[in-house]
This record gives sequence, structure tokens and C-alpha cells, in this order.
Amino acid sequence: MDAAWKFIESLPAKAQRACLPIWVECIQHSDCYTADYDRLIRILDDIGDRRAVPPLVHIVTWTYQNPDRCDYDTTRLAAKALGNLGDARAVDSLGMLLTSLTGDESRPPRESDALVSTIEALGKIGDRKALEPLLKCVMAFSNADWFVRYEPVMKQLGHALFEIDSKRAMVLLKTKYQPKESHGLLLTLAYAHQSDVVPLLVRRISAYGEDSSEGVSWFSGNWNSAWSALAS
Repeated sequence: MDAAWKFIESLPAKAQRACLPIWVECIQHSDCYTADYDRLIRILDDIGDRRAVPPLVHIVTWTYQNPDRCDYDTTRLAAKALGNLGDARAVDSLGMLLTSLTGDESRPPRESDALVSTIEALGKIGDRKALEPLLKCVMAFSNADWFVRYEPVMKQLGHALFEIDSKRAMVLLKTKYQPKESHGLLLTLAYAHQSDVVPLLVRRISAYGEDSSEGVSWFSGNWNSAWSALAS
């Protein structure tokens, strides 16, 4: 089987494109997407033909419907390919996948690499429908104790939101900002390179007071991260 894949991957682009209907059929008639599909997804990504969107969406949909059966590296590759194709037909399914991967305060996120790729794909597609699931993801991280472990996620969220609609995203984020709670939101704003985050940083520190051990802890853990993000 490995030899067969190597032969397929060695085909010139024109020949691979001619085989696209076969790859589409192969994906759409499967009921389980595991690592065996990784090479096929990479081929579809390389071909760059939007006829690949429906089968890739099918994989994404299957993933959030079967979270305990899927291979999340396969999911990551499918999301990445959809982002590269830039087709808005994928937004709804990627949004559902994002919600599934995000988790909540009682359950940490599933597979941060797949989560980052999903966010990046939504940012690349650039459809405003993606703002709602992206903002829900921001707020889930903002109100959970484990957000610091997922700084790459916050960074990608900042980039994606402001690639789609910087003005609208800034308004929505600032209306949701609560100084004593929204740790992750602050970093998202910083990673979006928004100068408006500076007064929010000040409010964040002031909310705890100078002598608060909680404020000192937050300050030492997040001040440098936020300023580094703004300067990068």
C-alpha cells in the first residue's frame, strides 16, 4: 500500500487533478477517517481544486459528530486544506468543529493543534459568519483557568478575528471584557496588535489592587506575554 501511495504522490499535477473525482468518491463513501486518509488529504490540498471542498467538509463534519473515533491529525490536515482553498462553504462545518474542539470550563480543549488549524482556516476564508464561533472560543478560554497552556490558540484567535473584520471584532471583544476574568481575551487583543489593549492592561492590574497576591501573580504571568505580543 505504501508503494502505491508513493506512486500516486509522484504523479505530475495534471495526472493528480485528473484523478480528483476518484479521491472525492473515496472520501465521501467512507464512514471512518483515520491516519490512512492523511496522504489523500495532502494530495487534495496540493491540487488546490475547489471540487475538493465537499469531501473535506465531510471529514470535518464527521469529526465533530464522532469525537471519540476520529484521528485529530487527519482533522487538522482537512481544516488546513479548507483554509487554503478559501471557500466559504466550509465555514459552517469549521465553526461546528471549533465549538466541539474548544471544550468548556469542565473539559479542556481537545487537541490544540487541530484547534489552531481550524481557527487559522476560518481566518483565511475570511467570512464574517465565522466571527460568532471564534468569539465563543475566545470567551471559553477567557473564563477558564487553563487558558495559559494554550497560548498558541489565543495567538491564532487574535489573528483570525482581525483578518475577518478588525473593527467589528474589536467592538465585540471590548464589550465582553471584564477586568477580573478575561485573561485569555486580553492576550487575544494583544496578539491582534491592537493598541487599544494598553488601557485594558492597566484596568486589568488596577482591578486587583497593588497589594493583591492574586494581582501580583497575574501580573508576573501575563504582563510580559501581552507586551511581547504587541511588540512582535
